[in-house]
Amino acid sequence: MYGVGMKGKVMDVEDLTIPTNLRAMYFYVGDDMVKTQISSSIWKTFLRMDHTDYVVKEFMESYLHTKKTYFMRELEGFKHTLNDMIGIPFQGTIVYGVELIGEETCYFVIHRKCTIMDPLTMTFPEWKRFVIDILSQLVELQKRNIAHGDIKLDNIMKCKKYQLIDWENSRHLDYDELISKRYLGLSPMYFQILYGYAWYPAFSIALIKYNKETGSIDYGNRVIAYFSELFQKYTPREVFEKTKYTLDVATFGFILDGTKRNPSVPKRYHAFINTMYKMNAKEALATFKKINRV
Repeated sequence: MYGVGMKGKVMDVEDLTIPTNLRAMYFYVGDDMVKTQISSSIWKTFLRMDHTDYVVKEFMESYLHTKKTYFMRELEGFKHTLNDMIGIPFQGTIVYGVELIGEETCYFVIHRKCTIMDPLTMTFPEWKRFVIDILSQLVELQKRNIAHGDIKLDNIMKCKKYQLIDWENSRHLDYDELISKRYLGLSPMYFQILYGYAWYPAFSIALIKYNKETGSIDYGNRVIAYFSELFQKYTPREVFEKTKYTLDVATFGFILDGTKRNPSVPKRYHAFINTMYKMNAKEALATFKKINRV
């Protein structure tokens, strides 16, 4: 097993615990993740194939949502980021997710086995590639009015390039949908939607854990001050419309703030990192590339 979180665990296919007395099996296949019932013989063929280069993420229940909810959200996120990292080729199609119904129900998605990265040990050229890869992916997401919603070190892997993973918290940047589906992410905006006037103490607690993970020190205080001022001037809906394309970028900023401790990262990038929470992805990428040319 490679990791266990609140919503799921990542492991090799061979380590899956298959429900007993299977009575229905489904693959989610193709670019539209179509649910397709399969026979027991096809399932056995799938299990016998070579999975060496792949891992599965099995979903678990949490206090907020069912494991099927997280599974379907992950598949919805896959639709926004189709690439050769997700899914596994099988009999002329791509299998992205599997649903098994027996004595219990099991839901899992499949993606390539990639490398965990450590920004604190990166060389400067590798760090630049890391930043450009992630910001470029966010640019494409924002063109579709989508946010990843859960950017953290554990959710970035290196395959052919640096990629965001774990899409079960991806969401359309629509205020009413965020309220109805109770999404959460590391931003005062999301915490305000979920907790109202109590957003500050709840966000401050979450920030302690995130600062420990990333090594960020004062970036979070800037984010809090910025949103506190906005909440005093505008309604939550108005604040959301003003900031919705900055939310993922701001969260990525926590990670980059921690990389200031990497001696390979020149100090000329610090001012850019300090103000990322005000930028959308296109602005952040253009600014970063401009600094590279200095």
